[in-house]
Amino acid sequence: MQPLLPMRGYDADEAEILFVRRLSPEYAGLSEDLPGLTRAAIRADIAFMHETGMLREDGSPGPNRYQEDLAILALTDALQPLVSRGTSVPLLIRFISDFLDLQDEYLAFCGLVPDE
Repeated sequence: MQPLLPMRGYDADEAEILFVRRLSPEYAGLSEDLPGLTRAAIRADIAFMHETGMLREDGSPGPNRYQEDLAILALTDALQPLVSRGTSVPLLIRFISDFLDLQDEYLAFCGLVPDE
């Protein structure tokens, strides 16, 4: 699993607990380790934010905007090897979409979403 890159004001442990609670009922069969899959999604999403310049190296906000379509592709690539055999790609993409909705809610809760 890739290391967790910095994001100022973001508590990955708290996010994981909240996300797993909300995702568990619908996606329990997606992986034998849903908390681990969720943790990998958090790490992959934050890594994507760093790679695309939304976050700077120190975890502070960067100059670029979040591109959800590209994020879905990046997360699909990162998570595909972690899901149970025989899992359909549409189910994984639905998980990622729901994960990103929860991520948006959590970022807003933490005050990490810039004003539009």
